[in-house]
Amino acid sequence: MVAWSPFVTLLVATLATAASLGSHHQNLLSAASPASTGPYAGHRIVRLPVGPGGKGALSERLINTVGVVSVLSWGKNYVDIQVDSQFASLLSLGSDASDDRIVVENVQALVDKEMNRLAVSRSKLATLSQDELYAPENWFSEYHKYDEIVAWFKDLAAKHPDLITFLPSIGKTYLKKDIIAIKGHF
Repeated sequence: MVAWSPFVTLLVATLATAASLGSHHQNLLSAASPASTGPYAGHRIVRLPVGPGGKGALSERLINTVGVVSVLSWGKNYVDIQVDSQFASLLSLGSDASDDRIVVENVQALVDKEMNRLAVSRSKLATLSQDELYAPENWFSEYHKYDEIVAWFKDLAAKHPDLITFLPSIGKTYLKKDIIAIKGHF
């Protein structure tokens, strides 16, 4: 038999309670969620302690649990999970879950903050010339879409044909996109 911490036992009991709530109670819980909007509004990331031998049993239970959006990472003696707004509301009602178990209080707030940061960065990058845009200090400071990466490597090869050759495809990804490469001439 696997020994679960009191918090994990409470978590499982809370999940059972959430599953048995009627739609009236579910509506009350969703009305109490934070004012932010978006697909992750009210979501939290919670760290659960896991005892020896508890990973397998808990993993199976979490995967099949309503309210657990994702099992994010496993540590030596813990698991981080993302829970939806209804489950997050239940978790905060009369539980002994201390704030140190909550890794991220509001996932949507983090998403919004990153989207704002990207918008500011994109507007700054839009003012740069093509050469400034592809300069390493600007290029490597941001995430780029596949098409932008391909264009960057093509441009790099065109500017330095004596040093590198652009190979448009050395295979395909699972999503059927070309796997690009460059060949150095040393």
